[in-house]
Amino acid sequence: MSDFWITTHWPVPKDAPDLSRHVYIKDRHVSFPQPGDFVFIRESKSRPMSDGLTVRRVTRIHRGERSEHDLPEGSGGLIGVATVDGAPREISPDDVVFEYGNLREWQLIPTRDFRRAELPYDTLKKLLGAENPRFLSLWRIPGDGRAEQILKAMGLL
Repeated sequence: MSDFWITTHWPVPKDAPDLSRHVYIKDRHVSFPQPGDFVFIRESKSRPMSDGLTVRRVTRIHRGERSEHDLPEGSGGLIGVATVDGAPREISPDDVVFEYGNLREWQLIPTRDFRRAELPYDTLKKLLGAENPRFLSLWRIPGDGRAEQILKAMGLL
């Protein structure tokens, strides 16, 4: 049986071509999604901090090409769902990624079948029973029906 996870992505530029939606991890993660697991992708509300400063512009990197883009504020809620499609690996030149100031610290877990579906942050907090869910950078949802409630609230079930 597949597990359900929530992972958080930083906001992405509105004027940049779409990026690959994957799970991003650092070495400190001891538990992470496996192929076939289902991932809810949450967009951080704030822009990430780099060296104590708010990031306002990011660099899109793909196949050696780099372009600069303004960074909007994110929604804070869920923005889509995907299925895990492989094991953790280094970021490759074929991946479309954004540099927020620490890209080389991350690996990715590839996903497939990204579907855009939204769920506001306040609704997500209610369904999770958490007032301030800081743990959502990468979190396995317990098998207590919460994942199914989220799918229903997103109109996917």
